[in-house]
Amino acid sequence: MRISLFLSAMLFLGACEERFSLENPETPAQSGDLSYSQSAAPSPVSSAGPLRLAMVGPYMDAQERDFRTHLKGFVVRRVGDDLVVSIADSLLFDDEALSDHGSDTIETIARLLRHYDRSYVEVLGYTDTSLSPGEAVVFTDGRARIVANALVEDGVAKPRVSAEGFGAARLKVATGPGRREPRNRRVEIRVVANPQG
Repeated sequence: MRISLFLSAMLFLGACEERFSLENPETPAQSGDLSYSQSAAPSPVSSAGPLRLAMVGPYMDAQERDFRTHLKGFVVRRVGDDLVVSIADSLLFDDEALSDHGSDTIETIARLLRHYDRSYVEVLGYTDTSLSPGEAVVFTDGRARIVANALVEDGVAKPRVSAEGFGAARLKVATGPGRREPRNRRVEIRVVANPQG
């Protein structure tokens, strides 16, 4: 009896994960390329559907799989039920603005987030110790806001998105003060499920 209940639950959760996926054949056909012209409005993407508390695991499993599929070469981590995408500054920015590659990356992430629209998005900026603590916080806050604004411009609902800079806190590579370390200069996009009911 217990085995049959377990198997039924596993089949149910597997079916739910497939239902959420961006690649599910039941969703409108998408071109293989997730990017689109910056001058055009964001292309329509169907919603993964309503999210209840009991479905958070399969919903985030499907989202993680789609993020890994469409963001090859980027670090996508699962932290509990949250997803964290870590992107080096050098892959996003050209001086003070998003580079062409950075814009394409944010467009891809925005499309995924428009499909998985039952989540909050926290954009977090980090840097190395080469700046003073106050300058570092201002710098990383600016970078995080540039990315957050680009996500909103690419169709992610503004109330879902927040941005914050943490300066040289949470270094990936420990260094002494006044040290430039590219691996510490990054933006992280944290996706947190927001179940209803």
